[in-house]
Amino acid sequence: TAIDAVTRYNEIHLPRVFYCIIGEGELRARLDEYLTRRRIREQIALSGFVPDAGRYLGAFDIFFLPSKKEGFPYALLEAGSAGIASIASNAGGIPEIVTSGENGITKHPDDTEGFVDALYEYTKDRERRAHFGNALRARVIGEFSLEQMVMKTVALYLPASGRGGGQTMQGASHSQHVFLRHALMLAIAETMHQRAAEA
Repeated sequence: TAIDAVTRYNEIHLPRVFYCIIGEGELRARLDEYLTRRRIREQIALSGFVPDAGRYLGAFDIFFLPSKKEGFPYALLEAGSAGIASIASNAGGIPEIVTSGENGITKHPDDTEGFVDALYEYTKDRERRAHFGNALRARVIGEFSLEQMVMKTVALYLPASGRGGGQTMQGASHSQHVFLRHALMLAIAETMHQRAAEA
């Protein structure tokens, strides 16, 4: 969907956008062949794995995540933390982060034309793009910072008000398991960054 949306946008709008796909996966070879066959490498790049990719987000104008399936996307939190205007699908946990029309734009994962319209909305209106980027940053910092995620995780798994009755891992919902996993990932990542800075 992402590739189709970008190429469709570039067929009908100016200025053209350049889409950079960061990360590795089992579909890398198929995507590589697809870009070559369609002769669209001047529009889309496969950067592969980039260590600490979040530090490069400031170089981009738009973060585009049209996932068909998604848990709780850490990459979207990184983009939000960097104040990047985001376009995403409404799959999985994405709507918990992005409220369409308030701090970003979400579409159904298969709505290619909707994604094209979203790209146009951002490229034609720099102020709107900046507004959504700032609003997303405020939400990420306010609700999904490391401190906030750890506090929410503790609240989920410790007895409420000291009276007992707290949830156990066995009694937690799937979304709570996902939330805890990402909170721990963030805590580990933060620790690694601190150790690297001290080295």
